[in-house]
Amino acid sequence: MLLNCILFNARSLKNKLPDLHFVLYNETINYDVLCITETWLTTSVTDAMIDPKGLYTVYRYDRPDGRMGGGVCVLVKACHNVVYVDLQLSHASFECVCFDLFISYHVIRMFVIYRPPSTSHSSDVLNMTDLINCLATHSVNTSTTCIL
Repeated sequence: MLLNCILFNARSLKNKLPDLHFVLYNETINYDVLCITETWLTTSVTDAMIDPKGLYTVYRYDRPDGRMGGGVCVLVKACHNVVYVDLQLSHASFECVCFDLFISYHVIRMFVIYRPPSTSHSSDVLNMTDLINCLATHSVNTSTTCIL
C-alpha cells in the first residue's frame, strides 16, 4: 500500500486553519498523513477546530509552558490503524509526536520532531544528545522507523 504523506512548517497554524482545511478536504490532494511543525498551538485551539469534519486522527504536542512558537501536529486519516506512543517529553529540549502506523503486516514508527534553534554550541550539543537518546530509547527493532 502506498501512503501519501506531507511534512511542512506552518509557523502558526492557528492563523492558517482555512488553508489547512482546504488541504485536508480537497479530494485531488488526498493526503493519508500530514505532519506539521511550528504549529504555535495552545489549548485554546481544539482538535475539532483543526479537523472539523472528524476525518483524521489528530495527535499534537503543544509547548507545555505556554511560550509562543514550536509545537507539532500530526493528522492521520481515520481509516488507518494508528497508535499514539507517549514519549513523556515534559522536560525535553524539542517537541515530538510519535506514533505507530500499521500498514498490512508492517509497522512504521514515526517521529515528527521540531527542535528550536539554540543560542550556543554547548546547548546545541546537549539538545541533540537529548534527541538522540529519545530516539534510541523509543526506536523498535521490529518496525521501520521514520524520523521527520
